[in-house]
Amino acid sequence: MSDAPVALDPSAAGAAVDAWVEALQALRLNKQFPPWRQVAAHLRAMADVGLKVDRTSGLPAPREWLRVRTAHELAAEHLAELMAIDLVALPPAEAARIRAERDRLERVMDIDPLPTRHMEVALRHLDGERASWRVLIDRLDLATATLARYSLILSGTPGRHVSRGELELKASEAFARDLEVLSTQDAALAFAVLTEHGLEVEEVVRGVIGPGWLPGTTPCGPAPLHAVGLQQPALTAALERASRDLSGGRVDDPLAVRVTVPGQGATFGLAGMRKWAVAKGDRGRLRAWLAGTGSRNLVYGWG
Repeated sequence: MSDAPVALDPSAAGAAVDAWVEALQALRLNKQFPPWRQVAAHLRAMADVGLKVDRTSGLPAPREWLRVRTAHELAAEHLAELMAIDLVALPPAEAARIRAERDRLERVMDIDPLPTRHMEVALRHLDGERASWRVLIDRLDLATATLARYSLILSGTPGRHVSRGELELKASEAFARDLEVLSTQDAALAFAVLTEHGLEVEEVVRGVIGPGWLPGTTPCGPAPLHAVGLQQPALTAALERASRDLSGGRVDDPLAVRVTVPGQGATFGLAGMRKWAVAKGDRGRLRAWLAGTGSRNLVYGWG
């Protein structure tokens, strides 16, 4: 089977986006995930001209996320060019097309598109020579066509005579370099990788939006879902926490292909869970499949 994304015309794209946005709201995502309202606005901006869906993630292909960001950056210039056109002098059909394009560009200008990568650093507390920071990293995972937020708690010894503002600035500069190693790692692997790079890691939480499911002539989504029989689009979200406050490894995720579980003697533990938003008519099918896998994932209904 081809790995090429599945193309949707504007009508099908609009229906898919509406379903994804409803499912996104139904998932009840907290601050450990990428901001869902911003994600929803970004999704809505994809539908006007059709879109391509990643076959494995069941969500828009990575280039679609990037296309919206590029369109937002260029929208003001293109809109100015269209506003300079005298529509009265044009045939009615051409004038209507330009009005529609003006409206589309205005909608694109109004959104706050998701960055491909964004980092925030905040000082949690300073105790003598010890400091603790909370770091948020939002990223579009181009490899899996999903969205992830890493919430990290990192410690260090910056010294006694550094102001709070300087601590956050210097930490931002240092972490920007050190955290470049974060790409597609799950929480436990990220914990181990960052520790290996010399960071003092207390906790790593990874919240991921996706993958999803899009039925149709060419269904799109993770391989296990092709046998479930879902009739409508679905969306999932997974949360993993690797922390020195935990021990062992407990992960309930029937879609996980590979999960890094802390080995014996590890200084941290792991907990993970996936939750689902499916059309209300699909809840029975999904729950039956989850029961067969031994999973106790939460299932929300949309529509």
